[in-house]
Amino acid sequence: MKKLIFVLLLGLGYYYYDTQLVLGHDKVYHVANNPMTTYDYIELWQQQAVDLCKEKAGDYHIEAANCSVYISQKFPACHIELPVDLPPMIDSLALGEQVIGDYYRCISPQPHCQGQEITSDAAYERYCVARNSVRL
Repeated sequence: MKKLIFVLLLGLGYYYYDTQLVLGHDKVYHVANNPMTTYDYIELWQQQAVDLCKEKAGDYHIEAANCSVYISQKFPACHIELPVDLPPMIDSLALGEQVIGDYYRCISPQPHCQGQEITSDAAYERYCVARNSVRL
């Protein structure tokens, strides 16, 4: 009886780990073995963008505490980057890339200068380059 309880608890522990504790990054790479709805896949990548922002906030010259709001404000405008005909399920990395690629690039954090997001050379020139600096 003790062995049965032990095996049952071990199985439940693994199930909990597999469904709840696997990091989002890992879930992305398990999609071929564990397909997920497109909606869940998009949410997973949205969270990946927030996590990337928090992890690399210093590189982007933004406050980590602002990452959730900063990234989530991009969702509505970037929605246009998703394909018109979304599949109901994502069951391979290739399909996932087709669905999420452009959208993720749009919602990903970008470098900032003087509080402005830098998405072009013009923005870089305007906000990042000192007006009186000598450029070679």
